[in-house]
Amino acid sequence: MPQSQHLSDLDLIEWLEGTPSGPIITHAYTCTECAVLLDAIDTRPVEIQIPNAEAALERAMESEREIESEEQKSRTESDAIVQALRIGSALPSNEQASAGLVRNLLRSAREELSRDPALALRCADAASRVLVALDRARYETQQIDVLQGETEKERANALRLLGRFREGLSACDAAESAFSRMQVSEPWLAMCAYVRATLLRELDELQPARKLTAFASEIFERFGMEQRVVHSRILESTILLRDGNALEARSILEDLARLPLEPLDRAFVLNDLSFATLQIGRVDLALQHSAQAAVIFQEMGATLEGLRSSWNLAKALLSMNHIKAAFPLLDEIRSRFAALEIREEETLVLLDIAEGLLDQGYPETCRELCQALIARYASENPSHVPRIVQALDSAIRSDALSRATVSDLRRQLQVTPR
Repeated sequence: MPQSQHLSDLDLIEWLEGTPSGPIITHAYTCTECAVLLDAIDTRPVEIQIPNAEAALERAMESEREIESEEQKSRTESDAIVQALRIGSALPSNEQASAGLVRNLLRSAREELSRDPALALRCADAASRVLVALDRARYETQQIDVLQGETEKERANALRLLGRFREGLSACDAAESAFSRMQVSEPWLAMCAYVRATLLRELDELQPARKLTAFASEIFERFGMEQRVVHSRILESTILLRDGNALEARSILEDLARLPLEPLDRAFVLNDLSFATLQIGRVDLALQHSAQAAVIFQEMGATLEGLRSSWNLAKALLSMNHIKAAFPLLDEIRSRFAALEIREEETLVLLDIAEGLLDQGYPETCRELCQALIARYASENPSHVPRIVQALDSAIRSDALSRATVSDLRRQLQVTPR
């Protein structure tokens, strides 16, 4: 269910009967008003009991094994589709719709997520199209539910990295609806809750994000999903940092840093530690942690994750007036986004630099930087200069370039659908 709506009378009846769907469960953990109402009418623990959980899990695992042979047979078809999506050519027209092909496309979506989220989204969308064409009579209902849920979950992950957060929440709604039809739904719904929490964090809806993270973590722990528990703790630390609780976040992160973590998990921990140490005034240690994280991100091929983590650190440095550390880092990040042809992010970084230059009393340097960006947009595609860039050009021409103007343009770019 959309998070902006409250539980209906029918939803409350489902809850009291012990048969709530995934969206209802998730909403109950994120909406304060509905949580208060549930507390008033239901004295039971907010927990969904699973009968015969071990047997049900075994059946689910058995049904998954049934499509392994299809995965092997469809590997070549999947590779051809991904290559066509990568270069923007026409998709092969002779693929055979199968659950195995969907699984392979989703695997490609996960593999490409950190390197190229736009390609990851195209892979997930291709998986969705194959799902529509499936002969469903060949498969168990739960196999279809898993594939539908996984497809929407991968779409949500990619949409988050592309900055399309509201669309990501809609994809989470669809994933939860699919997973909630499964006999054992809690682990799947927990993964949806985790993804939803990452999206809410980006939208600065921090309290609902933290509640969802705790909800997911409790289920991961109950089902022995240790790495997922680590991920939830990392996410909790980022939410705390955004909420200004650096000391609590640092305590969590230092505990995690002592564990034998996977490389990417260690990179995220180091990245968050850089923010925590920066907020307590240790700029030197913050830059050290950030550099260590960047090396791991680069080694693991997580280019965009590394860039965004460095960008967040640079903005934090700028906000704390550490100009000598912030400006070179921002300029490097802007150049790398430009090399990757991610224009929206490059423009946002440039606006960060422009704000900093204006704050430091360098309006002419700011003007030159903005004019160079405008000129490049115009030379690359004269018929489609983004509205935000046009507004920036107008502000310069009318001698109205100010920090308030730049801040307003950034806000517009961040909320404009892409």
